[in-house]
Amino acid sequence: MKLVTKLPIAILLMMTGWLMAMGQSPAPALFGRLTVNQTHIVFSYAGDLWSVERGGGDAKRLTAHPGEESFPVFSPDGSQLAFSRQIGGNWDLYVMPAAGGEARQITFSPRNEYANGWAPDGASILFMSNLTGVPRLYTMRVGGVLQSELPLLPEAANGSFSPDGRRIAYAPTSAIGDWRFYRGGSKGQVWLANAINGEIEKLPQGSYNDDLPVWVGNKIYFLSDQTGIYNLASYDLSSRQRKLLTNFENYGARWIGAGAGTVVFVRDGRIHLHDTATGQTRVVDVRMNPDTTELKPRTVSAARPLEWVLPSATGDRVVFGVRGEVFILDPATGAARNITNTSGAAERFAALSPDGKSIAYFSDESGEYQLHVRPASGEGPVKKISIEAKPTFYRELTWSPDSKKIAFTDKRLTLRFADVDSGSVSTIDTSSYSYQEEWYPAWSPDSRWLTYSKHLHNRVRTVFIYDVEGKRTRQLTDGRTHTELPCFDANGKYLYFASSPNAGTSEFGWGVLNGILARPLVVRRLHAVVLQNDAPSPVLPNTQANSEAKVSEALSTVRIDFDDIGRRTVDLPTPARDYSTLAPGKPGVLIALINEWPAAPGLGSNSSQVLYKIDLAQPARLDKLVEAIGGFEVSRDGSRLLYGKAGNWYLVSAASAPKPDEGKLDLTKMEVTIDPRAEWKQIYREAWRIMRDWFYSRTITGKISPSLKRTSPSTCQASHGARI
Repeated sequence: MKLVTKLPIAILLMMTGWLMAMGQSPAPALFGRLTVNQTHIVFSYAGDLWSVERGGGDAKRLTAHPGEESFPVFSPDGSQLAFSRQIGGNWDLYVMPAAGGEARQITFSPRNEYANGWAPDGASILFMSNLTGVPRLYTMRVGGVLQSELPLLPEAANGSFSPDGRRIAYAPTSAIGDWRFYRGGSKGQVWLANAINGEIEKLPQGSYNDDLPVWVGNKIYFLSDQTGIYNLASYDLSSRQRKLLTNFENYGARWIGAGAGTVVFVRDGRIHLHDTATGQTRVVDVRMNPDTTELKPRTVSAARPLEWVLPSATGDRVVFGVRGEVFILDPATGAARNITNTSGAAERFAALSPDGKSIAYFSDESGEYQLHVRPASGEGPVKKISIEAKPTFYRELTWSPDSKKIAFTDKRLTLRFADVDSGSVSTIDTSSYSYQEEWYPAWSPDSRWLTYSKHLHNRVRTVFIYDVEGKRTRQLTDGRTHTELPCFDANGKYLYFASSPNAGTSEFGWGVLNGILARPLVVRRLHAVVLQNDAPSPVLPNTQANSEAKVSEALSTVRIDFDDIGRRTVDLPTPARDYSTLAPGKPGVLIALINEWPAAPGLGSNSSQVLYKIDLAQPARLDKLVEAIGGFEVSRDGSRLLYGKAGNWYLVSAASAPKPDEGKLDLTKMEVTIDPRAEWKQIYREAWRIMRDWFYSRTITGKISPSLKRTSPSTCQASHGARI
């Protein structure tokens, strides 16, 4: 009896849910470019082209090629569909029947071609290409072999022919796109040009962006952010009147297509159709059943791309950061363990503790970055250290040699250290210069002192030392000469740093042109500060080594006598070069990375990074270790050198130059199992936090409303990585 009474109720509930679902609009989706003809709308989604009736309903997938398809445009009679397909990073033009079928390739250029429209007679396709290095509009007959460039200046993008084919509406610049409230010199405009001689008529334009023009009848339709949000607008060529046709707020329109007296566009994850005859705009409900193959969890190689590489204190293990995961590699066997396995969270800047027992990294598992410390074996509980009430992004994670403290910096220009046992976090210093970038924190061998370099109010980098026991900061250099790259010698007797008389001309950031031009001219000198007032200098006045300094013998405790410490700064006799990184090796040994520039550098010249060893036993010599590298690290005991070159990583002795391919690490066993949807959600959340914390306006940074994060990949039905 109980089954009989419950069954109708269960059926009723199921039917009610089904009826409610039938009455609901489909969830928003990440639609791409789109076009419309007399009966259908074709749009790009999840890397393929789809077709749906103008009235809405179930969409039909037109393409299923491994490449990505986009930029669809119907022919004037609606019977053919031109589009662009990307294979191997290159976009080419294709044409196929409007209802689907075999696609015929039209262009075969190594440059990209993006379909824009058709000539009114349907014989030629209008497309944009960067064939000459700048965006231009071209036409090419279907079945032809030669393209014809339209005489449009200064550049041309997003074009649309007039109904008679004599003129064309286009964007003379590629605009800024999604840069909200951009009002600079590259703001979007719409121009009309004679397709034969290029004679130009500029549409009236104010302090806002107009973009993506399409020509329908005697009007030009386009997207405009006149209100601060992109809306559909039109310009009547007869009355010379401009009109906003929609009044969206918060989330504007993107992409636009036209055909058969209608305009279609995407807004807030839905397709909208505007009837140019009635002036009415409505939402087109679209239901899809996309290929979800890319959503399936799978195992992929973790050898590329590597985000972070760091050796253990002795070089017996190497830590890799890959796709937000932390791996520990055994260099001897190539065996690697993923100790985090969190597709839905990102772990950054991992480092093994000097005693080899723990590993620390920053994780956004909670939704914001925290400091995590866990056993290096990967087994056991994770200690999660909350850094501050309003977390941001953190980097430069640096263990103290006693494995009890971790120094790190953050986006908000603060240097901190965490006590691993207590979980407490202390602030050491804060910079007032927005382009502080690296602090170069480095511990003394006994873990009492931390040295670093920060910009003063005059923007000159200056070296400081922080006393952990005394909780006091001391300025080491004068604040008038640019000084950076501080680090302690492993013997505990000296502190090295680099100074430059002209680095200030190029190291103030923000891409200032004169700084770019001056960059190859920067030179630095190396110095050693004798920390104890009763210790001999490592270098004699004649630039020879001082045997009485006993540079190879290490102190158990580092004592720093600050009285008259400036008088104990010794100029090392190494030549003045463009030193970019310093790292201690064995006691009395310094490893230096040098940028080596062409003899006659010009705009756009790049340096080659060359690694050298400096031994205080022969302080004037630079012994080359390896050249043309892409990064390096020295193990804490100074015995091993880890460096990257030509996409590979090598672990070798730090004592001498390695042989070719010596110590090459085998990364073929490094694999990671990914859950794409979990990864995409993390990417989306982190992208929002980046916008929140890096926004250029001081009144906005850190205060962007969480409501802007409301649309997530799950609600947008993301099924393809390109959409994320």
